[in-house]
Amino acid sequence: MFGEQDRNIPAALERYMADRAGARQTICIPDASHAVPVAYPEATAHLILEAAAAPHSNTNGFVPTDPMALDPLSPLEASHA
Repeated sequence: MFGEQDRNIPAALERYMADRAGARQTICIPDASHAVPVAYPEATAHLILEAAAAPHSNTNGFVPTDPMALDPLSPLEASHA
């Protein structure tokens, strides 16, 4: 999800990165700028809930042992289910 009017990261670059990452879905909000989650919280929440409910993922299966205890300055430790 990104804003077409983002002056920090151009929409074309957002599309390229989403394609390269194998995104299942790309949502471009025409009148939004850089702070899409702040300006469009309902759309953001809907997308997160939709992604969380997806039966399969094309990620490497990373699941933090306790997401609330992660130290942002330490290397991540993953448990693979």
